[in-house]
Amino acid sequence: MTSGVKRSPLAALALGVGLQLIAPAALAEPPTKQACVAAYDRAQDLRRTGQLVAARAQLITCSQPTCPPAATDDCIQWLHDVEQSLPSVVVSARDASGREAADLRVFVDGALLADAQSGRALEIDPGAHTWRFESSLGPAVEEHVTILEGQKRRAISVILGPPASGKASSAPVAPPGPAAAPERPIGVMTWVLGGVGVAGLGVFAGFGARSLGDESALRTTCAPHCAAGDVDAIRHEHTAADVGLGVGVASLAVATVLFFIRPTTTPPRTSATAGLGFSSSAGTAMIGGTF
Repeated sequence: MTSGVKRSPLAALALGVGLQLIAPAALAEPPTKQACVAAYDRAQDLRRTGQLVAARAQLITCSQPTCPPAATDDCIQWLHDVEQSLPSVVVSARDASGREAADLRVFVDGALLADAQSGRALEIDPGAHTWRFESSLGPAVEEHVTILEGQKRRAISVILGPPASGKASSAPVAPPGPAAAPERPIGVMTWVLGGVGVAGLGVFAGFGARSLGDESALRTTCAPHCAAGDVDAIRHEHTAADVGLGVGVASLAVATVLFFIRPTTTPPRTSATAGLGFSSSAGTAMIGGTF
């Protein structure tokens, strides 16, 4: 097979496939050039103002293979940076006896935080936020908590309702909990390049098998006097297979390197702390956890 042809069309196709693998929320229809440019500009503004959740959605749009190559290259790199910087939290609430709040609702800056009861890490923009916890266990608790950029799985827990004794008291300070085990999250670029590699090998397998079959057919029917158009078609299939193989192997190699050199992060140590005083008559609540 031959090489030396431009690889950008198939590489862009493979990048699009990779992004579809890691972004289930990607657009149902490919964005237009105007939508790509708008998302490109909007993503930069959102990143500068710390609105990383919204910026990521715009970057997914301008990373699609239908966007201009220059915009796609920038958006893929920025998407990787945003994924690294985007913090996440795990929220919970219980009463003084340790009973979990089954009907917990959490509001961040007045907006309802979706899936607050899932127990999963929820992504949020960095910065100072007003948190409001509501449950039938007791009066709502409102606190101001600052989330740091790049902070992953920060635990935020509150205690709702009066103390178990029904008398005024203060919660004791508990010793710090054990340090969380180090983590090595897989970056978005590893997934992107892995998807590119798989797509490239798929292109190689498809065009390679097709070209070999067509070549065999010509050898048995018209060789050595076959039509020039038929011969050129087989050459084009060989070239496409070569491009797919090159893109696939190179992308998988880089993805493998990124996988093994990805950094280790350690989630912050969490502990229970003294909270606000309780009063059975006033129904005062306590905020728990280290903030």
